[in-house]
Order: sequence, then C-alpha cells, then structure tokens
Amino acid sequence: MRILKIFFTAVLILLILGFFGSFAGKQILLSTALRQVKADIKFLSKSSTPSGLIQDCLEYGTSFSDDGPLVRTQIRFTSGGNYVLESVCEAEESLRSVIKKKSLPPLVRISKSQSGIIQGQEAHGIELYIFDKTGTIYVDNGIVTTTTKSVDDLNIIFNDGPPTVCGGYGYSCCNDGFQTGQDFQQINALDCPKSCYSSCIEKPVVLNFNSEPAASSDSRIVFLNSADFIEFVYTISNVKGDVFAQENLFSEEEESLGWDDKLLEILEKYSKQDVQTDGVEKVIITFGDGNSEELLDLHGRTEHTYFCNGKTTCVYNVTLQAVTKFGIMSSPGGLSKIQVQVKP
Repeated sequence: MRILKIFFTAVLILLILGFFGSFAGKQILLSTALRQVKADIKFLSKSSTPSGLIQDCLEYGTSFSDDGPLVRTQIRFTSGGNYVLESVCEAEESLRSVIKKKSLPPLVRISKSQSGIIQGQEAHGIELYIFDKTGTIYVDNGIVTTTTKSVDDLNIIFNDGPPTVCGGYGYSCCNDGFQTGQDFQQINALDCPKSCYSSCIEKPVVLNFNSEPAASSDSRIVFLNSADFIEFVYTISNVKGDVFAQENLFSEEEESLGWDDKLLEILEKYSKQDVQTDGVEKVIITFGDGNSEELLDLHGRTEHTYFCNGKTTCVYNVTLQAVTKFGIMSSPGGLSKIQVQVKP
C-alpha cells in the first residue's frame, strides 16, 4: 500500500508540474513570437527600398507623381508559421523583393484569415496563438504594441493585411477534380483565388463511365439506330474522408512545412474531422432524352433504348453524377459524359 501511495503521489506531482510547465512554455513561446514580429515591424520602418524594385515599378507604368507610395513594405505570411519581410510595387503585386524570410517559434501560428501587416497602416494588427492562448500585435498612432489581453474595445482591424498565397491565410487550395471547397472562400489568394477555401471536402470521382456499344475514347461519342438499346457501365470512388489517408494528408504547399508545422496540421485536421462519415448515397444517370435513373451501387450497369423520329440525327448528352449523404456531388465533365447520336 505504501508503494502504491508513493507511486500515485509521484504521478500527481508530475501531472501538476506538467500542467504548470505547459502553461509557462506556451506563455514563453507566445511572448517570444510577439517580440519577434514587433522587432520586424520596426526593422521595416527603417529599411530602404531596393533600387531595382523602384526601377521595375517605374517601368511597369507608375510614377512618383501618382497618388500614394510607389513601393510599400510589409510582413506577409506564406503559411501559418512562416513569413517574409518584403517590398512590393503598389501598382503590381508580382513585382516584389524579399528582404528576409522568418519563422515563428515552434507551435505558434497566425490566426486564420489573417495575412500580415502593411507598413504605415494605422489601427491594424494580427493575432498569434499557441493552442488556447492568444496574443495580439498592432500599430496605433505610430506605436507598435503587443498584448496577450483582449483588444475588442480598441477597434483594431485584423483581416486587412497584404494579399498572400492561400496557405498564408491558413486555408487550402482545393483540387476541383476530387475536392469541393467549404465555408469561406478567399478570393484574394495569389496562387488559387478560385479554389482557396477554409476547408476542402473530398467528393466522389467518376473512375469509369462507358457503354456497349463503346463510345469513342477521344470524342466520347457512340452511334445508334433508332429503337436500339445501349448499356452503360460505370465505376465511382467512395468518399472515405480519412484525415490520415496519405494522399489527402498534406496539400502540395503543406509538404514543404517543417515537422512541427505538419504535426499542428494533423491535429487541426483531426479536430475538425466529423464523427459522421460521408459516403456515396446514389448515382444518377441522365440519359439526355428527358429520362433518368437513380442507382445505389458504386459499380453497376443499366440499359436504355433511344428513339429518333425526325429526319435528321438526334443527339442526346448522357451525364453521370454521384451524390453523397451530405449532398457533395462529383465533378461534371470529362469521363462523366457520353454523347449518343441516333439515326432515324
């Protein structure tokens, strides 16, 4: 009994030390990050603009007489924990010169939808966080201030930083072929403005859609005579939504992250994973002549008879689409379409 008492007492002490150690560790890392960014803001205020960038900006068509500065300096995040100090031509975002590349301390991240700070903006700032602890750095009346307290009453703007890549906002470039974007779309993303979303959901993919008689592999056209029947054969991928599946674990831009960044991404994706798993609920074949059919299997076949009562060839566009339980649909086009041309 005495040994058990000593054991449980030791475990309790370790848990208490671990709790306070974790709290102090988070505070130290967050404070270090805030001081680092504050120093970078002050560094930018004293840095000079590269002459080559000024020349490129002038050649683009801007001039010193135009309203506003010719070149601005800024802190721009390229991922949750990495950022650059750079100069940018106001008239053309692609004309930029990187001054420094920096990284936040381990596990510290910028809040999602925020992208950085533009030098000279007043009442603007960013929020940094490490797990459940948040800190703020902002510029007001020319003074750079850091705090771990709430700034709700200060009217600080957080979501008006410089345009950056999708990962810099904490979002993901969804692949239209097998993903659909969810929640907020970031149309200012420099790399994928049409597919940058706060989250990407896996959608079913048409793996095969063909017919007998077979459609041409190039044109996807099949020819029939009126009153002939055709058999359609299809295969659809299921939607597993496994956050730890290797092919879905990291996007291309996330692959370059360090292991501490990747660990945070895994934890974040796992925390967002819905306990309900999605799956293909039905497969709809629209025959193009006003008729359609719903099927329940991921792989199957069905027959249809076409008629053409006119004097010219009748053209019917057949489409295949899979729908999940949560209403996510497969992409149209490509393998999901076959054209049937029927002679009278």
